[in-house]
Amino acid sequence: MECGAVDLNVVAMTDQVVHTFIRFKADKKELFCSFVYAHNRYTHRRPLWDNLGLHNQLVRNRPLCVLGDFNSALNSEDKIEGSSVIDIAMREFKECVDANELVDINHSGLQFTWTQKPRGLDGTLRKIDRIMANLGFLDSFAGAHAIFQPYRVSEHSSATLHILTMCKFKPRLFKFSNILVRNSRFKQQVQECWGTSVSGFHMFKMVSKLKALKKPFRSMLFREGNIHEKVTKLRHELDEVQRALDLDPFNVDLLKEEAYKSINRSSKP
Repeated sequence: MECGAVDLNVVAMTDQVVHTFIRFKADKKELFCSFVYAHNRYTHRRPLWDNLGLHNQLVRNRPLCVLGDFNSALNSEDKIEGSSVIDIAMREFKECVDANELVDINHSGLQFTWTQKPRGLDGTLRKIDRIMANLGFLDSFAGAHAIFQPYRVSEHSSATLHILTMCKFKPRLFKFSNILVRNSRFKQQVQECWGTSVSGFHMFKMVSKLKALKKPFRSMLFREGNIHEKVTKLRHELDEVQRALDLDPFNVDLLKEEAYKSINRSSKP
């Protein structure tokens, strides 16, 4: 991106985060971007989690990106050493991420972003640097992706967020997923939208109410996590069970597992 292509204003800051508002001059798009450098101690990170929550109330549904060094793994697969148990630091970080409805942006490059003693037998690899965004960002900047580069002489992987501007993306089509029907809020959400007053012909009323359901349904799907990754994982697990069953067709445990995974797979979108 060329120098001067954006207007950037600092909205607020603390010792652990700088909140900014960015406007792209080329296509007039706007977003909030928070740059994080979290404290080493998890107890000292609690004010950061609270601050991100307060800032999210200001942002509401507008595009938001949160990136930087969070000094904590988010999931058990984000580290290769030690216990796989979710500790207090990870739990509090995840609570913040879930409460603010953030998700990792599509990314490539290194999986683990922080290394310590890489040449020693007791070396450490973790993913503590992230680039996350809310649903508003994902809708407005559909082509955005992050790249995590090799460490070189640093302990951290350098990360770059790529945002394509002046590109006309077709609006993402809404796809109804069967998993929504099993959501505890599904019926209530439909009743609330259907109970709203809309003026016009009957067909116009119905179409308007169906359109109004898109946003809450997308939010519900967002909370379910990456459905496509879950489906891919289920397919892989089902393949493995069926291969094992092919070698041992009378194994009762495998038969039960195959039946269970087949049902789960068929219930996914």
